Amino acid sequence: MKGMVERRGHSRFRAENGATAVFRRPWPRSSTLGQIIDISMGGLAFRYIADMVRSRGSYELEIVWGDCSCRLDKIPFQTISDCEIDRKPSLNLVTRRCAMQFMGLTDKQKSDLRYFIQNHTIADPEG
Repeated sequence: MKGMVERRGHSRFRAENGATAVFRRPWPRSSTLGQIIDISMGGLAFRYIADMVRSRGSYELEIVWGDCSCRLDKIPFQTISDCEIDRKPSLNLVTRRCAMQFMGLTDKQKSDLRYFIQNHTIADPEG
């Protein structure tokens, strides 16, 4: 769109099927799984199914490849947006899209994230 200012500082890549984001919550609350839409060295966006009541609380972020051959855990992040994209009232479910920015990654996390991007994404020509 003309006149839009691109704020992203990193190239964005579409994730392959099987790339999953996991919000881990303290026991006994359940974790939330989501399909990664796109990812960069600066953050990611993913979609997930939630019940109609949004949960609050502390989370740890984990990125997992489907067969668990690649896993990044305890990723520090800041949520940028978390919005509803579809609603199924009869099932009491909502599909949401969450965008987050990585914050203060360690050198190992940066290296693991580079590996994940190189091996489990597809270059997005609109970048």
